[in-house]
Amino acid sequence: MSLKEQYATRVSAYFAGTPYGQWLRDEGVSVFEDWTVPDVWKLETTLWPRLGGRARFIALYPQMEGQRGMYVVDIEPGGKLEPIHHMYEQMIMILDGHGATEVWQ
Repeated sequence: MSLKEQYATRVSAYFAGTPYGQWLRDEGVSVFEDWTVPDVWKLETTLWPRLGGRARFIALYPQMEGQRGMYVVDIEPGGKLEPIHHMYEQMIMILDGHGATEVWQ
């Protein structure tokens, strides 16, 4: 096993044991794990019940140690997602289409 593969295996196991990794597993969202995302358009999404949309969580090995979260969500035309609550900042990047969002404080 290469050093790169050893690192990926160890950091993935570490991440899975953290409260964040456990929360992610309990959420039931599909997870993409790798060093990079070759093509975000080709990520297969599945229903993430809490969001009310099709999503795929992205866990990049170098970022797992910092427990950063990224995910892709497909929203059908005319569709919507369930409200979400954060205790931290969230950045959103729209890859295609347009829509609206509400921020409650």
